[in-house]
Amino acid sequence: MKYAREDWLKEPSGVIPFAMWLNEGLPVDRLRDALITSGFFVVVYEHLYYVVVRKLLELHETGGDGEWIYVSDDYEREVLALDPEGKKRRFESSLEWLAHRGVLDRQNITEMQDIRTARHELAHNLTELLPSFDSGRYTRLFKEMVRLLEKVDTWWTREFDLPVSWAAAGHEGEPVLSSVRSVQASFLGLIYDLVLEHDPLSERRLEALLHSARDRDGS
Repeated sequence: MKYAREDWLKEPSGVIPFAMWLNEGLPVDRLRDALITSGFFVVVYEHLYYVVVRKLLELHETGGDGEWIYVSDDYEREVLALDPEGKKRRFESSLEWLAHRGVLDRQNITEMQDIRTARHELAHNLTELLPSFDSGRYTRLFKEMVRLLEKVDTWWTREFDLPVSWAAAGHEGEPVLSSVRSVQASFLGLIYDLVLEHDPLSERRLEALLHSARDRDGS
């Protein structure tokens, strides 16, 4: 196995921006909040990416071998063909697929693209961003991300997950879908409010949500 020399010998960037932050006397609590915000943003984005892209892959999955999953040819025809630029990009194609089903509108798609751009900034250029970290921008985008996560995950739960599990459990009739909401989006929103917004009510809301989830699971 070979690696390009610059790929593994190049020193990682990032030490200087941290040093500049501290040398300029910027508050340590701002550094802490920036690191928590960015880390949480990247983690929650993975949940968003799952409900936008991976759930759709799973819907077309035909098998796998532990390392790879195989999808039907319909995935290329029905999903990848929707890429507005014809490049068969999974994220953009999946957004269009959801839009065609009324889950997302054009404004939602623009918001999704902004969120993805912010995620890449935080994942790849965080240390360069720290000295002038725009917490207001990332907080706004985070809240949009949780809202969109709830919207898409709720749709998947109502349209696919719950009907399938309902039928598999042998229940008669149809499940009541109107009250179904994304539990993971609720958890993530409350945790963010608790940790970064310091909302004293969030802890009680989070405990109530956990208690409700345990009751549903029978544990």
